Amino acid sequence: MRTLPTPGRDAEADLQTCIDNSLPTIRPQFTGARPGILAAFDAYLQHRGWDPNTPYDVSDIPAAVRDAARLSYPLTYKGRPLAGLRKDILGMADGICPYCRLETATTLDHFLPKSTNGVFACYAPNLAPMCRVCNTHKGTKGSAVAQQFFTHAYLDDLPWDVPFLIAQVAVGAKHIATNFIIDFSVALDDSLYQRLVYQMSIFRLAPRYQLAAVDVIFEQAEKLRDMERDECTAEARQLSIEGDSASEQRTFGANHWKTALLKALASNADFFDQGYKKAL
Repeated sequence: MRTLPTPGRDAEADLQTCIDNSLPTIRPQFTGARPGILAAFDAYLQHRGWDPNTPYDVSDIPAAVRDAARLSYPLTYKGRPLAGLRKDILGMADGICPYCRLETATTLDHFLPKSTNGVFACYAPNLAPMCRVCNTHKGTKGSAVAQQFFTHAYLDDLPWDVPFLIAQVAVGAKHIATNFIIDFSVALDDSLYQRLVYQMSIFRLAPRYQLAAVDVIFEQAEKLRDMERDECTAEARQLSIEGDSASEQRTFGANHWKTALLKALASNADFFDQGYKKAL
């Protein structure tokens, strides 16, 4: 999980494109509602995408206009007037979903669902790059309740160097087990904790990370086996894993699942001593 820079799109220009490509019958009304829609955009940024105590009031924008804005979303498809919007958003995440950091980001997610918040259907800050798996799990979930909402890809300041995603590793008699949790001891806002836990559950991140961890543990086990053959000490093997963890953190941040996993492996004496052999 990571925070991305806010898209550098011209919201007024994108809105005008939606207006220009709307049906002639709704275009005059759509044009007249333009100031109100832009005010809603400003409120969106002011409230950081959501505010359970200040629900969005777009009732002064005619329902027909809100529906027209929602129906403008196909303009972002390939070959359409707002295809550049889709390309810009997908290009922001180094190709990887910022929520799971596992899969390629190939879809756009509406932070506020377009089905209920059509005014923001083509508003860049409301669109986040997301993999198909996370987008399918998310659907239209999320409400105006802090405990049942998702972190915002741009407007929630998730720490880069302070770890809140923790991996747990246990070396058993026959296998190596892993788990991933949110660490509540880190100094983060309570509502942010609740949302991190909520999306961990909705996106099923723990079991997905556990599955991905199998390959990483096997790779580390192979390396440690070769180091032991070269008569490297257990301490040297531990330092090797620590080095890999530090490298991952410099590249992907402290809250990348692989960073967390390698850190846990490096702190587990059972693993880097002899337990790694159970992964081979």
